[in-house]
Amino acid sequence: MHALYAVLILLTLLLFISVPLVCPFHLYLNYSGGDAAVYLRLLFLKIDLYRKDKDKKDGEKQKRKNKKDTFGPTVRLIIRIIGKLFSPDYIGDIKIRPDRIHIKIASKDAARTALLFSAAYTLLLSAAEYAEDKDILDKRAEKDIVIYPDFTSCKSEADISLVFTMTPIEFIDAALRAF
Repeated sequence: MHALYAVLILLTLLLFISVPLVCPFHLYLNYSGGDAAVYLRLLFLKIDLYRKDKDKKDGEKQKRKNKKDTFGPTVRLIIRIIGKLFSPDYIGDIKIRPDRIHIKIASKDAARTALLFSAAYTLLLSAAEYAEDKDILDKRAEKDIVIYPDFTSCKSEADISLVFTMTPIEFIDAALRAF
């Protein structure tokens, strides 16, 4: 009788350990007009990883201008992380759901706007074709993707919301293969 209780306790512990490893986690990336947020959702838990709100005070903008520019190293780090995620080791394990991609391309010069638009459009189409070829797009994704040139404005804008989905066991496996 005691052996049955021990087996039940071990099975219960195994269940509590294995269920979170096979439940998918979602990494949400949101950017809209200077506001950025990155958070992780696993089961019922939501963990904020990064949040940047657009500066609303002129004093904050002045302080920011006086600081040393750290945008370049940040972009290089993001590019390295994305390169790792889309390497052959990870590519089969991750699913992407583009909830919203709205990009307005603008500059002071109409010719420059046209060139920037064509480059951005080509990049977006290439990325979409690559994602479909590697079967990493979530099939339930609604295609709310808009990219357009604005020849009357001088300021480009973006409103992007992406969701990356992976199970923890797949992430651990891919991380072990990467090293």
